[in-house]
Amino acid sequence: MRMSTLVARNALRNPVRLVLMVACIAIAFLIFGVLSAVGAAFRMEDQPGAHERVMIVNRNGLQQTLPIAYLADIRQQPNVAAATPVRLAIAYWREPKDVLSAVMVDPAIYLTLSEDSAVVSAEDRARFVATRDGLLVGQALATRNGWKRGDLVTLQSLNDLRTDGTRSWSFRVAGIYRAAKPGGPELAVAGHYDYFNDALLTGRDRANWIMVQGRDVTANDAMARAIDASYANSAAATRTQSEAALGRAFLSQIGDVVLIIRLVVGAAFLVILCIVGNTLIFMVGERTREIGVLKTLGFSGGRVARIVVGEVALITLAGAAVGMSLALLIVTAVASATKDMLPGLAIGPTTLGIAALLAGGLVLLTGLLPVVKAARLDIVTALGRV
Repeated sequence: MRMSTLVARNALRNPVRLVLMVACIAIAFLIFGVLSAVGAAFRMEDQPGAHERVMIVNRNGLQQTLPIAYLADIRQQPNVAAATPVRLAIAYWREPKDVLSAVMVDPAIYLTLSEDSAVVSAEDRARFVATRDGLLVGQALATRNGWKRGDLVTLQSLNDLRTDGTRSWSFRVAGIYRAAKPGGPELAVAGHYDYFNDALLTGRDRANWIMVQGRDVTANDAMARAIDASYANSAAATRTQSEAALGRAFLSQIGDVVLIIRLVVGAAFLVILCIVGNTLIFMVGERTREIGVLKTLGFSGGRVARIVVGEVALITLAGAAVGMSLALLIVTAVASATKDMLPGLAIGPTTLGIAALLAGGLVLLTGLLPVVKAARLDIVTALGRV
């Protein structure tokens, strides 16, 4: 009799117990898959360019701004290929509930730095750069608001006053972009820094952060240290790090989500380890006479052990596959609904790789005692049990 046939037959001899064990393992991997995807999205690990782009912010936090005068010095750094100021404007169109975030930037440089995340036609690119009061808007936002190229829109700022004392900012839709990655965010808005800055009543010549693209990614750390050192004793000291690192730093301000994920997943797997391991040992005990018969027929201890390992692997891998498949479905649905609030929510290759390692580790840990017990069981003892 082939070993694969034995494994399948033995694993299916108690379908209720089998389903329960697969369900337990599936729940653990479901929790792992969903929480890992959420953590990766918050850390911006899988977003295009997140590790290559460098963000320069005020060392005291994102709430504090930087002098625009820093920009000229930063552009002189040997490893700086391009740099743009970013001024964040929170505004709404028509109704206060229609809040949007607009970034005021150097348009030509910003388009270059965003090529890996946004697709802009050559015509829209040229029009946006040439239109001083122009806006570059996402396709989803343009569709939702009914905006077309050339439309004049008035945004009401929530945090910035004009020199005339009003909060009304007029812009012209100069271009529309699409997300480079399917399901990516398309609700962002970009405008000209100079146009916005010249009309500000207060806070002029400041930026919330400076976005930098390095010539050599491997030299970005040295560049960051040099920039921070040059402003260490200034009134607005800087903290320079990759976009992904900045996302992690922001995440740490609201709690160590990564630690929470690890604790939850660890607890889930510990419970599953106890349940599945104990059940498998009980199953081996139930089949003592069957193991004795197999050894009487010439099956070696090693071959019997491989049969038990096959059963453990079949149960574990089936549970892992079901759990990760459900996690993929849930994450895909949530990502579609929150793509503009939580871009990058997906189960990536890293998460799948870790899941495979966890499944392998679970096979080893839960199968160790049953395998040893089955391999060491002697024929006389096995056949002598009722």
